[in-house]
Amino acid sequence: MALIRCKGCGQMVSDRAEKCPKCGYSVRLSMEQQEETKQSVEPHTTTLNTSKEEVTNDNPKPQQRGSKKGIIIAIIVVVIIGCGVLFTLLNSNNGSNDQQQDTTAITDTESIKQDELPSDSLAVAVEDAPNDFSIEITKDGIANIRIGKSFSDYNTSLMKQEDIDKQCFDFSIVDIQEKSEFEDVYYAMNMKLYKGQELLCTLFGGYFDERPNTLQATVKSITVYSPQFKLPNGIHAGMSVKELINDYGATIQLNEGEGGENIESISLEIPNCNDFTFNVGKETLLNRYGDEYFNMYDSQSGTYKENFGDNIKKEVAELCDLESIVIGNNN
Repeated sequence: MALIRCKGCGQMVSDRAEKCPKCGYSVRLSMEQQEETKQSVEPHTTTLNTSKEEVTNDNPKPQQRGSKKGIIIAIIVVVIIGCGVLFTLLNSNNGSNDQQQDTTAITDTESIKQDELPSDSLAVAVEDAPNDFSIEITKDGIANIRIGKSFSDYNTSLMKQEDIDKQCFDFSIVDIQEKSEFEDVYYAMNMKLYKGQELLCTLFGGYFDERPNTLQATVKSITVYSPQFKLPNGIHAGMSVKELINDYGATIQLNEGEGGENIESISLEIPNCNDFTFNVGKETLLNRYGDEYFNMYDSQSGTYKENFGDNIKKEVAELCDLESIVIGNNN
């Protein structure tokens, strides 16, 4: 027998009593209700526990799933990093190859240019050549300088800089020479055209009884000194007389002065070049032999020199160069 508390008055009573002796509360009924309640609670609890176990069993192990996901993510990250490193290395190699190819191309180009460069003297001639102008010598003139044009067309003191820039020369100098013959006085007008420090040519404007100016003169002849300007066959100032004789069939002409006893000038006659006069400079022979070398009469002996003309021609052929080419008439 056990004692239980009465739900009616709270007095302790036997669990075998039908009713509480104090308050009359049905002890039996109360115990039956407790039993039913206990039975109903136990299956529910069992069901809940079973459900929890089923739920727990149905879900995969979270730690294992998380580990797999972490491994996959790590693999992806490693692959991405590897691709990035590989791409960087490839670009670096390509850049190095391209740079080497560019350097090689530049070096090759420079070597080609060096191989194609002319000698120093020829390079200067090409560099100094007039821009946008023909360098060919014709019977009408050179570049934009023509026989019959007014001297004022080439007088840089009367020109604007923008007009000077259009010419084949940088500046011009007018030279008026006063000459006398017996008691008569006359003037010869020339204009020298320069490119930098180089004398390109001299324009002859004729003879005048009174001192002229550039507005009164027209170009009657052009004396070309620069080797930049050439005849169609390649002849130009500065060539050796020996080369002109051997390659172009030139012959030496000794031009006598007044009285016929001295050589005033030396020129060449060249086949198929009748429109031009070819002047040979005397300076080389003058510097070597002096003025008397060109005088046929020997004042010391009082006689004429033997083989005078032949000796001079021989020296001219060996030592002299073509000084200038004249276009037009100097008279």
